Amino acid sequence: MSSEISVVGHLTIDEIIYPSGEKRIAPGGSSFYVSVVARLLDSSVKVYSKIGFDYPREYVEFLEKIGVDLSGVVRETSSKTTHYRIEYIGDERNMYLLSKCSKIDIPSKLDSELVYLGPVALEIDQVQVEKISLNYKCVLDPQGLVRDVDEYGRVRLEKKLALDVLKNLWILRLSEDEGRILTGIDDVFKICSCLSGLGVEYVVLSMGSRGTIISSSRRSIYIPSYRDVNVVDTTGAGDVLGAVFSIMLHRSNDLEWSSSMAVSAASIAIEGYCVDALMSRNFMKRLMERAEKINETIVRL
Repeated sequence: MSSEISVVGHLTIDEIIYPSGEKRIAPGGSSFYVSVVARLLDSSVKVYSKIGFDYPREYVEFLEKIGVDLSGVVRETSSKTTHYRIEYIGDERNMYLLSKCSKIDIPSKLDSELVYLGPVALEIDQVQVEKISLNYKCVLDPQGLVRDVDEYGRVRLEKKLALDVLKNLWILRLSEDEGRILTGIDDVFKICSCLSGLGVEYVVLSMGSRGTIISSSRRSIYIPSYRDVNVVDTTGAGDVLGAVFSIMLHRSNDLEWSSSMAVSAASIAIEGYCVDALMSRNFMKRLMERAEKINETIVRL
């Protein structure tokens, strides 16, 4: 049975330490956040991932309960799950890789038109990105392809991804820092122009509280962040934004409304821990209300 979207990347265990000193253990990884928000948008979704013997059964049960197809997830009984410690200190975020599962064996045929690649720890390689982007409507969040881990497990950004690999992507969703590492350019508008010039159809550059730039060869827009929010946890916000934008654009081909919905969803996501705010009963109502307000603030560049 085919799905609207296939999601590829490690499901992770995230150990998050907040500025207050509070520590929480939660499910994480782009695959987790993307698949959850896809189901909230009534999208059929299949995840391709690898988890270790220590991946909690309750995380699996949660995803199954909301209707995520996990038949593409392999549990390796001799390996640990990819596990990150994320420390928030003021506006800074430090990440440490505590354990890493093995690479994902992606089938030669994926049963969906739309494929979201969300590597977090080099579990997908550049050859796989090229192959999938040639054959599918492909979204890439490159975070796991631009990370280097030192002897203490600390994660730093490093340019490991060849720009030529990106040329057939439908959407490239990345952070401002990742854009700088990939291109060697500081100016955010020039980063978008450079990446669009490679052949990427849509570049989605997230700048946190400073908003989002979405650029294509035909047009570019700037979407300010939604301001009336109570920030609790920003983990996964970029994944939520990327997922909603991709699914909405896939369905409607309406750039501005898809962007408004994406920024709206991200603003709701950060108002709770993990996906708590997304799972609230009035999520869709709040999503639409905020999207309408955000849509009025879009700047055409």
